[in-house]
Amino acid sequence: MESRLAMSRYARVIAAYDNAYPDPISGRRGDLFRLGHKDEHYPDFIWATAADGRRGWVPQSYLRRDGDLGRLVRDYTAQELTVDEGELVEIQDTIGGWLWAATIDSVQ
Repeated sequence: MESRLAMSRYARVIAAYDNAYPDPISGRRGDLFRLGHKDEHYPDFIWATAADGRRGWVPQSYLRRDGDLGRLVRDYTAQELTVDEGELVEIQDTIGGWLWAATIDSVQ
């Protein structure tokens, strides 16, 4: 754990947030999504519908596009964190202006 913590980037939460999407779009590498429009404010994301009917924004860099379909090139979930003000989170990735993070408890 020590070496992982030493190599990671961290951030302190400045405002509490409750997960607004309890059943987000997600998929495994190789899954197909039907693709829609790009987000006009965050063009790195595209609206997608999974085979199970869940919909949401997916980073275009996670997809290999073929017309109106996209195949995931890596596992993906749009799961949001519920966090408290002052909580420390580990930054795992940055895509199109959004941070992918995990609470410290979830990475131990």
